[in-house]
Amino acid sequence: MNTENKQHKLNTNEYQLLHEWLRSLNKVQEHRPDKITISDYASYVLSQNPTEWWANYENHLANSFKLSDGSYWANNGKYQKFADKVEKLVPIRDAVIKHLPYSLEPKQSFKPLLECFRVYSNIYYDLYNNGGTNKYDRREVPNELYGDYSWEYYWRDDTDEEVVDTIDKYLKLPESKSLKYNYQEEVEAYYDGGRSAANRYYIERVGDQLLEKLQEAYKSENAHLLERLEGVEA
Repeated sequence: MNTENKQHKLNTNEYQLLHEWLRSLNKVQEHRPDKITISDYASYVLSQNPTEWWANYENHLANSFKLSDGSYWANNGKYQKFADKVEKLVPIRDAVIKHLPYSLEPKQSFKPLLECFRVYSNIYYDLYNNGGTNKYDRREVPNELYGDYSWEYYWRDDTDEEVVDTIDKYLKLPESKSLKYNYQEEVEAYYDGGRSAANRYYIERVGDQLLEKLQEAYKSENAHLLERLEGVEA
């Protein structure tokens, strides 16, 4: 059996996580040839289509997500310590900067990312505290065709919506994994009496990616010098 791995974009940690998950799958165990160990067979299966297997694994993580698995709401997020540190740099009331640039520039990205983090933190808190309804609301609108009413969903603050769009643009997220899509879907589900593990999973992952970029800027721009301030001036 040819077990040569094809080229893929998984890093070492992702590969190990995926390999461990594959070894636990019944269908992988059932199809394993007798003379091959489950570890070797999982490596072979993974080598055939790593991109598709990673997508399956991420779907599994999303659909089975629990706050205890790692979330900033439960204070056990992936970058929790850094999130707690950088949160002290966020102004209590005002925005970090009034206008976000169209794209991030090297050595000038810390303040735009901090503003993104500020808005993300605010809508994140409201999601778990109020179902997100203070940020993304709904109202009844007349339906002239049927003579009744239907729900129309909208962002209460246009600026919040603009920053959410900017976060998705900065992180280059596809719609299915974007903050805006998953936040809106989660709030609409809340109004209907439900919740979605997958929506919450991707909202958490946006926080991880945003904090990764913020941490890079924090280091490269010597932003730690701002820790003595109570906020960041625009």
